[in-house]
Amino acid sequence: MKGNLGRALFVLGAAASCSACTTIPDLEQDGISISQIVQRVKCELAYSLPEPQPPYPTGAYQWMRDWTAKVDLTLITNNQASLSPSVGIVHQMPPALLPGIGTFGQSFSVSAAGGVATTAVRNETMSFTVSIKELRDQRTRLACDLPGAPDLYGRLGLQEWVASALSPVENHQLRIGHHPPPNGKSPPPPPVVVSELETPKQALQREKGLVEYWSEFVKEHAKLVQDHAKSVNSGADTKDIQVAYDEAFLVNRATANAAKELAKAQVAYNKAKALDPKDTELDTLLTGAKQANDDATKAKQDVASAIEGLPHDPPIDSIGHQVQFVVVANANITPSWSLVSYKGPANAGPLAAATRTNTHTLIIALGAPAVPGSVKPGEEQIRQLNNLHLDALRTPLGQ
Repeated sequence: MKGNLGRALFVLGAAASCSACTTIPDLEQDGISISQIVQRVKCELAYSLPEPQPPYPTGAYQWMRDWTAKVDLTLITNNQASLSPSVGIVHQMPPALLPGIGTFGQSFSVSAAGGVATTAVRNETMSFTVSIKELRDQRTRLACDLPGAPDLYGRLGLQEWVASALSPVENHQLRIGHHPPPNGKSPPPPPVVVSELETPKQALQREKGLVEYWSEFVKEHAKLVQDHAKSVNSGADTKDIQVAYDEAFLVNRATANAAKELAKAQVAYNKAKALDPKDTELDTLLTGAKQANDDATKAKQDVASAIEGLPHDPPIDSIGHQVQFVVVANANITPSWSLVSYKGPANAGPLAAATRTNTHTLIIALGAPAVPGSVKPGEEQIRQLNNLHLDALRTPLGQ
């Protein structure tokens, strides 16, 4: 009996000493693996973000021109190991004879159990910042033909995230300014009369008329922009910011049209002058077209100054995204013998168990940096990142 008990205690002690051998998890994500994750994030963002349309600052998505993507990557590996031996010592005794009943087997048993559990955790973190302009410029140079793989090495769905986040802007539910204003006026089509037998002089007269038309259109809408800007800056009305932007967009487009027509007028002038060098009316017509174009250019400059003085309040301050993958792998072993005087070494549950949990978290915050052109995150990006990290702590995956 004493010998069996001693052997059982020896087994428990040996198990306890062996279970303390858990080591720090291997560094699964080496330099190549991390590089692949970064490349995948950059590729998906590069093809997900919209292209700001000229001119600045009134073109579509110009408010995102200086935005950056702040990325936090966290790779956690958790190794857990446990050893829980349990043994039973049985001392057989002579059977008892019960009169009128028969014999009754007798034995004495004692059980012993112990356990040791260890945990080792490796936590890898990395942060990087890329500008949206950099990503757009690298579209044709990025190696984005990446193989499919699980976890962060596979498709991250960033395109769907960006499209979903920007849908209120596409649907004009969120606009520049404080509230959705009415739409700006659309330019009417210019009067164009083309004669089949049009002479070079008639062509010059027509082009002069078109330049003057676009110049008047520019000046009309430039005045509207300035009126809206004065109203906003005086505090009388904060709803006209988007209207001012819409009007400024029309001014820029009309100024470009005036410049195109002036170039055509110059061609018509050259042709007409070659036919009749002494016709002074040709010089007058060209001078009038140039003056109209100059007026349009001056009005455009006034509009640019007015827009620059307005608060550039984007329709969206920032957008954030979080992707988390949790992979759990476990194994256990439960050997057991039942002998005459011994049962074990695992009478209750597994003898040894091991678990590895990989938790990979990718957090992205898109927003304006603290200083345009820098990588220092702005307050809004920092707030977005903090909220996403807190959400990851409050709501673990699967709960």
